Amino acid sequence: MKLLVVAPQPEEAGPLLACADQVWIAGSEPADLPGLRLFQRDDPCPTHWMRSGSVPATRWLRGLLRELAVDLVHVRAWQGFTHDPVLVAARLGIPAVVDLPDHSATCLLGTRRRPEDGTPCGETYGPYACVPCAARVQPVPRGLGTDRAYLAFGERAAALGREIALARARLVPSAEHGEQLVRALGTALGPLLVAPPRGEPGHDAFYRDLYRRVVALGPPPPEEVGERPWFAERMRAASEEAWDQAFEVE
Repeated sequence: MKLLVVAPQPEEAGPLLACADQVWIAGSEPADLPGLRLFQRDDPCPTHWMRSGSVPATRWLRGLLRELAVDLVHVRAWQGFTHDPVLVAARLGIPAVVDLPDHSATCLLGTRRRPEDGTPCGETYGPYACVPCAARVQPVPRGLGTDRAYLAFGERAAALGREIALARARLVPSAEHGEQLVRALGTALGPLLVAPPRGEPGHDAFYRDLYRRVVALGPPPPEEVGERPWFAERMRAASEEAWDQAFEVE
């Protein structure tokens, strides 16, 4: 089995299974990762919440998946890479697993804490509460304005929601964390699996069984994936280039 792991910040991740044939995508070069492939975004502010997608990253990943002929993709994080690796894999007939270890899917800052005092946030994930909150920490460039910020929120929410829906397995660190994600989204996420921490008994057996089952299950059906309209990606690329200028000014 050939596994591709997407982990833009892999220093905290470490190899999942010593026995698996792994290829890693990373934005920096940590030690002791097999088959490392580096991809570093060169656009301004790639970790800003308004910049969750990257057409160059999407195209690079599509080419890499075609080159490597992997059996399975495991997305451990999206931030700093692009918001559609599960979709890219699904359109190539490759199933995917996603980790939901933090609150990135339900918080633009990934914390579910109010930036002014650090207290837990109880708001349902949505543009009118989340955009002004995130803008206190990562301001919206003056050249873009509020309307573009709300558009970016919608694109990010739709993309990550689609990633979660298309994944053939969704992993959370605890049942409580999964319940918090569901409450914050205000909608079901589908079945959530609690993954044992690295180093605990049963860790390797859990992933071996999970990967075998996901590969046997295969990718999501074509009607769920949809086609890839070339013009949509081209329009997205043009939009990203225009946004580059606004972020460079900031």
